[in-house]
Amino acid sequence: MLKYLYIIGNGFDLHHEINSSYGNFYEWMNENNPDVIEKTDEIYGICDEEWWSDFENQLASLDTIRYSSEIAFENQPDLLSE
Repeated sequence: MLKYLYIIGNGFDLHHEINSSYGNFYEWMNENNPDVIEKTDEIYGICDEEWWSDFENQLASLDTIRYSSEIAFENQPDLLSE
C-alpha cells in the first residue's frame, strides 16, 4: 500500500486568505479576551501591533527574575496577622 506525505510550508494559510497571523490573533484576543491582552501588557509592557507581529521572539524577552520578584513582593505573607 502506498502512503503519501504532504508537507505544506510556511505561508500556506496566508496564501489561502486564512487569518492566522499573530496580528489576527491579537485582534481576536482583544475582542474576545481583553483581560489576556491587559495581563500581557502588564507583564511585558505595552504590547502594540509591532510587538505582536514578532510574538514568538517577544515571549522569550521576559525578564523572569524581575517578574517573579514583583510577584513575590506583591504576595508577601502578612506574618503579623492571626
